[in-house]
Amino acid sequence: MNMTRIYIHKDKFLGDVHEYLKQLAASGREAPGLTWVEPRPGLWSPADMGSDPAPSLVPGWPATDRPMDEARLFWPSGFLHVVARISNGEVSCRFVEIHENEPAQERALQREVFREAEAILLRTDWDRFGLSRPPIHVEKVTVVSYRDNGTLLGWRILPEGVRAAQEKENVEQ
Repeated sequence: MNMTRIYIHKDKFLGDVHEYLKQLAASGREAPGLTWVEPRPGLWSPADMGSDPAPSLVPGWPATDRPMDEARLFWPSGFLHVVARISNGEVSCRFVEIHENEPAQERALQREVFREAEAILLRTDWDRFGLSRPPIHVEKVTVVSYRDNGTLLGWRILPEGVRAAQEKENVEQ
């Protein structure tokens, strides 16, 4: 664990999570390296998510046009976590964004915190479970966490070892 400077920006947005992400994309914001979304229950079918109705890592920017309850976007130096809120029929969302070394927003708060990084190998035994190999998959991720006096402030995922399935099949043959 070592010390690093982070910039924290918290705010709210009047509208749905996907509307906020569309606004960010339209502003010219760099596309995230990894996006995780939680669909709004009952509004997506398993076919919309491929074969898995559970929370998914999805490519693209913005991730989707469908209503969602939550999204996490990961960049090499930071992350954005957006959560929907429905109150009295009004849809809004709250978000927190943390970046290392440089703020993503002008109004970001600055803090010195402990930074810890752990590499995690992902098991991708597609054949064993009768699954088809996705066109692109991640073999390893690094999870970076930020703590202040033992309190977890946030975490992000850095994908590593991204390989195309076709490339891997060519090597195995």
